[in-house]
Amino acid sequence: MLEEWSAKGQLVLSEPVYAEVVAPFGDKGEADAFLARTGLRMLSSVDQSLHQAGVAWTEYRRRRRGNLQCASCGKVVKVVCDRCGAAIRARQRVLADFLIGAHAVVQADRLVTRDRGFYRQYFGTLEIVLPA
Repeated sequence: MLEEWSAKGQLVLSEPVYAEVVAPFGDKGEADAFLARTGLRMLSSVDQSLHQAGVAWTEYRRRRRGNLQCASCGKVVKVVCDRCGAAIRARQRVLADFLIGAHAVVQADRLVTRDRGFYRQYFGTLEIVLPA
């Protein structure tokens, strides 16, 4: 897939994705060599993408209020304890998810992800590419 997409244009990584990609390499030189071979490069976030990430993060926190969200379609579901009725909360999203989405909207033209429901809900203009 990397070869196919690199033929269509430059492949960029946001800071959180860069950290995820290079984490398995014990040596920075090995990580740099992998990035060079695959044509991947980190593109630092600009103020506009960081602001958009913050706005989307705030909206997520406002909407969620104890609810869970389907990663596939984005539907929000309230889950409560069947004994006491309290909301069951799980941390489904971290700020890095919003940094990734906003970076793709502002500084790229698409995002490769399996998590299409979430990104479509918070970054509706973003073109989503499902990995093979």
